[in-house]
Amino acid sequence: MASGGTDDNAHLYKNVQELKYRLELTETSLNSLEALDSDEKGHVNMDQGPALTMDDLSTEDRSTRQVTPVTSPTPQRKSASRSSSETSTNILDDPCRTLYQHAASSSLRTTSSSSSVALSTCYDAEGLRMKLHELRERNTQLVCQNNRLHNEVETACAKLQEANCLLSVSQKKTEEYKSVIPQLEDKLINVRAENESLEKTLRGTEERLETTQRQLGEMDSGLRAHKRNTKCLETQLADTLRDKKRLEKDLGTAVRNAEELQSCYEELRRKTKDKLKSYKIGHDELMEKLEQAKLEKTRYLDDIAILQTKAGRLKGELSHQKLDSFCQAELEKENIRLKADVDRHKKKIVELQTMLTDTEMMRNENCQLRNIVEDQKQQLDACHTQLSCSKKQLAKLELAAACAGTQSPYDSGFGYSGDRSNLDSSYLDTLASAGRKSPPLDAARVCELKSRLAQRECELEELRKQLTCDPCPPLSCLAHLPCQCQCGDSGNSIIDCWRRELLSVLAKNREGERKLAEMEEMVRRFESERAMHTTELLSQGKRLEEFIHANSSLENKLTQRNQLVSKLEQEVDDKENSIAVNERELRKRSLQITAIERQLDQKANEVSQQVALVSELEEAVQRKVVEAQKVRQELQERVNETKALSEQLDTVKQWSKEQQRTLEMQVDKMAQQLETKANRMAEYEHKVEQLSHDLSTKEANLVHTKQQLQDHMEQSQNQIRSLETKVDDATKTVKNLEGAMAVCKEEIGLYMDQISDMKERHETEINEKIDALTNMQLDRAQLEQTVNDREEQLVSLETTLEQRQHMLMESNKRINAVEEEHARTQKQVRRSRGQAK
Repeated sequence: MASGGTDDNAHLYKNVQELKYRLELTETSLNSLEALDSDEKGHVNMDQGPALTMDDLSTEDRSTRQVTPVTSPTPQRKSASRSSSETSTNILDDPCRTLYQHAASSSLRTTSSSSSVALSTCYDAEGLRMKLHELRERNTQLVCQNNRLHNEVETACAKLQEANCLLSVSQKKTEEYKSVIPQLEDKLINVRAENESLEKTLRGTEERLETTQRQLGEMDSGLRAHKRNTKCLETQLADTLRDKKRLEKDLGTAVRNAEELQSCYEELRRKTKDKLKSYKIGHDELMEKLEQAKLEKTRYLDDIAILQTKAGRLKGELSHQKLDSFCQAELEKENIRLKADVDRHKKKIVELQTMLTDTEMMRNENCQLRNIVEDQKQQLDACHTQLSCSKKQLAKLELAAACAGTQSPYDSGFGYSGDRSNLDSSYLDTLASAGRKSPPLDAARVCELKSRLAQRECELEELRKQLTCDPCPPLSCLAHLPCQCQCGDSGNSIIDCWRRELLSVLAKNREGERKLAEMEEMVRRFESERAMHTTELLSQGKRLEEFIHANSSLENKLTQRNQLVSKLEQEVDDKENSIAVNERELRKRSLQITAIERQLDQKANEVSQQVALVSELEEAVQRKVVEAQKVRQELQERVNETKALSEQLDTVKQWSKEQQRTLEMQVDKMAQQLETKANRMAEYEHKVEQLSHDLSTKEANLVHTKQQLQDHMEQSQNQIRSLETKVDDATKTVKNLEGAMAVCKEEIGLYMDQISDMKERHETEINEKIDALTNMQLDRAQLEQTVNDREEQLVSLETTLEQRQHMLMESNKRINAVEEEHARTQKQVRRSRGQAK
C-alpha cells in the first residue's frame, strides 16, 4: 500500500518539475524576444505582465517533501495508477523537448535576425501576454488542487497510523495466544500419552481376547474331532450290528442245515439197511468189476500219458500260432499306417508340384522385372549424365553472371553493338577458361533453371526410393511408372535456350545500369543532407546527455525512497504472514482435537463391540459345554448298548459251543458206525467229506468273526477312554477360560470407567478450547471489519487521486496546445524574418 502512494507522489513531483521547466523555457524565450525588441527599437514600449516565478511553486515543493507513505491499494489500482503516470510522463516529455529545441533554435538564430521582424513581434506579444495570464491562473488552480491532495494524503497517513496501532494490538494478542499455545501443546502431549497408554491397555486386552478366541477355536476343533470320532464310533457300531444280524442269519441257516442233516441221516440209515442186503449180493460183482476197472485204469493212465505229450505239442503249436497272429496284427496296423503316410505324401507331392509351377511363374516374372529394372537403370544413368552436364553448364553460367556483375560491358566482351545470335557454348567455355567474364544473367531465369534441376533430382530420388523399397515390383506397377528421362530435352537444345535467355538478360542489364547511375546521384544528395542532420543531432545529443544526467540523479533519489517503502511493505507482509501462520496452527490444533475425539469415539465403539463379542463367546462356550454334556450322555448310552451287545454275543457263543459239542458227539458216533461199515459206505464217503469241509469253513468263519468282534470292542473301548480324557481336558480348559473371561470382564469394566473419566475431562478441555477459539474468531472478525473499512476509505482516496490526475492531464493538454500556438508564432516570426532578409 505504501509503495503505491509513493509512486503516485513521485509522478506528481515529476509533473510539477516538468511544469516548472516549461515555465522557465517560456520566460527565457520571452526575455530574449524583449531584449531583441529593446535593442532594435528603443521607442517601442513593451509592457509585460508579472512573469511566473519559482516562488509561486515553492509551496508545491514543501507539500511534496512533507508527503508520508500511504498504504498500498489493490494490485489492479497499482497497475492503473502506474499506467496513467507513465502516459502522463510520456505526454509531458515530448512537448518539453520540443520547447527546448525551439528555444535553442531561436537563441541561435536571434543573432542573425533583422529589424523588420520586431514590428511583427510587437503585435504578437500582446496575445502571448494574455495567454501567459491564463496559464498563471491555471497554475494557481493546480497548486490549490495539489495542496488539497496533500491534505488528503496526510489524512490517509493518519489512518494508516491508526491501522498500525490496531496491528500492534493484534500482534500483542497473537503473542498472548502464542504464550497460551505451549500450554495447550503440553495438554495435548499429556492427552496423547494417556491415549497411548489406553491404546496399550486396549492392545493387551485385544491380545488376551485373541488368545481366548484361539483357545475357543482349538476347543471348537477338539469338539469337532470328538464329533467326528463319535460319528466313526456310530458307524462302527452300525457295522457291528449289521455283522451281528448277519451272524444270526448264518446261525439260523446253520441250525436249519443241521436239522436237514439229521433228516438226511435218518433217511440214510433206512437206505443203508435196504442197501446192505443188496450190497452183499453186489459185493462180489463189484470185486470183479474192481479188477476189471484196475486193468482199465492202467490202460487209461497210459492213454493219458500219450494225450499229455500230444497236448504239450499242441500247446507249443498254439503258442507259435498266437505269436504269428500277434505279428500279423502288428503288421496289419503298420500297413494301415504306411498307407496313410503314402496318401499324405501323395497330397504333399501334389502341393509341391503346384508350388513348383507357381515358383516357375514367379521366376519368369522376376526375369522380366529384372530386365525392366536394368532398362530403367540405364535410363537413370543417362538422366544422371544429362543432369551432370546441365549442372556443369549452369555452374559456368553462374560464374559468368557473377563475374559480369562486377565488370562493364566493354570488359566482358559484349560492349559492341552487333548481332549476338552467333554466340554459342564453345565461346562461353573459352571465356570461362581464359578467365574472361560473361555477361550477367537474369536472376529469375537462373532460379527457374535451378527449380527444373531440383524437380529432376526429386524425380530421380523417388525412382531410387521405389527401386530400394520394391526391388522386384509387379509388372502392372512398373508399367505405369513415369519415364521422364526419355522425353527430356537434349543438352544442345538446353544450351540454345540459355543463349537466347542470356541475350535478353543483357538488354535488361543495360537498362538496370542506367537506373543505377540515377540512383547513385540521388544517394549522394541524401548523404550530403544526412551529414547536415548528423551535425545537428550531435549538438542536440550533448544537450540530451545533460538532461539525462539530471533525470538520473532524480531517479536515484526516488529509488532510495522506494526502497524504504518496500522495506516497510515487507515488514507488514511478514506480520500478516505470521498472523496467517498462527491461524493455520490454531486450525490444525482444532482439527487434531476433533480427530482425537473421533479416535476416542471409535475406540469406545470398538471396546463395546469387543464386550459384545466376549458375551457372545461366553454364550457359545456355554452352548458347547451343554453339547459336550449331551455327547457324554450319548457316549454312555452307546457304551451301555455295546455292553448289552457283548452279553448277547457271549450267550450266542455259548449256544454255538453247545451245538458244536453235540454235533461233535454225533459225528464221533457216526464215525464209529462208519468205521464198522466202511466197506458198505464207500460210496457215501465223498458226501461226508463235503459236509465236513463245509463245517470247517463255517467254524473258521465263526472264529474270524469272533476275533473281529473282539478287535472292534477293544478299539471302541480305547476310543471311549480317549474321548473321556479329552472331555476331561476340555472341561478343565473351559473352566480356565471361564476364569480368564471373568478377569477380563473385570479389567474391561475398570478400563471403561477410566475411559469415561478421560472422555469427560477431554470434553471439558475441548469446550474450553472451543470457547477460546470463538473469542479469537470474534476478535479476528472485528479486525477484518476495521481493515475492510480502512481499505474502502483508501479506495475512495485513490479514486479522488485518479480524478485529480485526470484534471492534471487535461491541464497538461491545454498547456501543450498553448505551446503549439507559441511554436506557430515563432515559425511566423522566422518566416517574416526570412522575408525581410
